[in-house]
Amino acid sequence: MRGHRSGVLSADFSADGMFVVSGSGPQYDVSGRFKAAVDHTVRVWDAQTGQELHKFICEKPPVAVAFARNGQSVFSAGGEPYIREWRVATAASSE
Repeated sequence: MRGHRSGVLSADFSADGMFVVSGSGPQYDVSGRFKAAVDHTVRVWDAQTGQELHKFICEKPPVAVAFARNGQSVFSAGGEPYIREWRVATAASSE
């Protein structure tokens, strides 16, 4: 799957295995120095085709992502001071 401009820090499959959510953030070299641009996105993909279905832009890089059990939302956490819920069906967010 191509789409993120920087490294994927976290990914999760939906409960039915049909979708993947990924979160992208900064890349660092082995010594911990900043290496590449930051993407700041959460993306939802079709697990079979690799097609990007949704792209959500975060204020800061998400370091953890997960699907809700019902598959209707994904969650991101990390650089922002809260866990954000992204509603997959409506492409909306809430804190």
